Amino acid sequence: REQTQPQIPSQPSIPDLTFGDEGVYTTALSEDELQAAMQRMPTLAGFTVTGSQKALLRDDDSMVMVYISGEQSTDADYFFVRAQIEYNENYIFSRKLYYENLANETMIGNTQVSYGLMGTDDYGFNEYYILSESDSATIYWTVSSVSGEIDEWLQMTFAE
Repeated sequence: REQTQPQIPSQPSIPDLTFGDEGVYTTALSEDELQAAMQRMPTLAGFTVTGSQKALLRDDDSMVMVYISGEQSTDADYFFVRAQIEYNENYIFSRKLYYENLANETMIGNTQVSYGLMGTDDYGFNEYYILSESDSATIYWTVSSVSGEIDEWLQMTFAE
């Protein structure tokens, strides 16, 4: 005789709204878009923008992420900075996992900051991955430091 499994009422399926690099394309950022994106970032004293792009969702051309690269100098150090400003949290970019479970966490001003030394960049400088989360933006940073230290940059960038 046949055994029948009890019927479990089906749960409404929750659509997976995440997408990866294949769902986006990158293009140039206009000067106005660059200025708007910079408004969401902490003020970077002595920062020179060397490049900027935006990632747009293929489905509807909505902004997903803005990339801003630059260089920043202080009396004591020189930094190479890449900021990825999140506009759509469903975008699972290829390096997003590297920003989970970073070794150090701290609160600087109103910004939750997680960071960790990830090795060295192409020039042999210490490269840090930094995730900053504030009311204005979630930003995924890659910062290389000529001196090898990151504390000065963190305080200078996130302290109110």
